[in-house]
Amino acid sequence: MNIKLNHYVANIIGILLTITLIASGCTPAATPSPTAILPTPTPDLIGLVNAYEEAVNRHDLDATMAMFADKSMYQWGDWKSALAKQDISDLHNFFFETNEDVQNTGCTVEGFVVKCQAVFRSDCTVSAGMEGEHFTFVEYTFENGKIRLVRAIGLREDHVTLDNFYTSLLDWGSKNYQEEYSKLNSGGAFLFNQETGNIMSMLCKEFDAAKP
Repeated sequence: MNIKLNHYVANIIGILLTITLIASGCTPAATPSPTAILPTPTPDLIGLVNAYEEAVNRHDLDATMAMFADKSMYQWGDWKSALAKQDISDLHNFFFETNEDVQNTGCTVEGFVVKCQAVFRSDCTVSAGMEGEHFTFVEYTFENGKIRLVRAIGLREDHVTLDNFYTSLLDWGSKNYQEEYSKLNSGGAFLFNQETGNIMSMLCKEFDAAKP
């Protein structure tokens, strides 16, 4: 009888201790809520195109090239193309030496691609008597916030006008500036770099001045 009574008392004491522990806050720790994963902000692709345009127009090569991915491609019109980042750098150096600038308009975004129209101006478009070369389609493709591809298709009429102009210009240059003209080509391929851009700028200005 005493044994049963003691066992009963022990059970009561155990229950009271459990209640006391719960009341004092000694409860199992709650499972923490998982940390919310915030979505990656979508880059302002049109803003990046505007930043590229501004860098080009102030002839800032470092800022311009910083916007390109390490593996990039660039095709501006039918005869200005580059398939490696160093080639793209050389091409922009050519642009800058001929005082070229670009104005993008009507840009829209489709996924990671910005599509615009554009006008491209330079010492040579001035010499050709044009307000600029018009591009009906310019595509900027982005990858991780960097330009992966630039592809532009020019207005056919402007292409024909410039093609005729450059044919006349280079024929004139080969006769009047033989030394400089010889530096424009290598193995039959036109070279795009800072030196040839400077030569082209000079030829376009002199050709314009020599017109009757």
